[in-house]
Amino acid sequence: MNIEERTEIVAVPEFGELFDEGEKPEFKIKALTLAEYTALAERVKQANNTRALFEVLAKAKSGEIDEKAKSQIADVFGVEIEGNKKSLEDSEEYQHFINTIELGLVSPKLKKGDIKKLGKYNAPRVRDLGLKILTLTGVGNKLGKPGSSGSGKTSKPA
Repeated sequence: MNIEERTEIVAVPEFGELFDEGEKPEFKIKALTLAEYTALAERVKQANNTRALFEVLAKAKSGEIDEKAKSQIADVFGVEIEGNKKSLEDSEEYQHFINTIELGLVSPKLKKGDIKKLGKYNAPRVRDLGLKILTLTGVGNKLGKPGSSGSGKTSKPA
């Protein structure tokens, strides 16, 4: 059995500034595999654990963590640190969407921090992108006929 990755090109004129001149503003997305889909929950758990770790570090430093360090942490790990406050980005649904987009985006490849920035710029469009990836995943990848192994049916002459 041959399996072909199900992909789709999504026009994103709203994000045209991200693309080089003459390049079409579009994202190529794909259906997630079972391994990727099931990894979403683990990634959300890891993001929550990472955030908790940095909150402990921030408390240990008595809130002396500067804005530059917060920004670097956000860029590297894709988490926001806001002292002891919980941010809206702590929700599992938000983390699920960020990870879905990261796993389902074929091109251009974006880091979590970049996806979050796009979400601040145009939240509905980024959410739609995540939903399209989940829709493709629900449809599944394309099943093809087995290659010519000699066991397939042959048509009868007319």
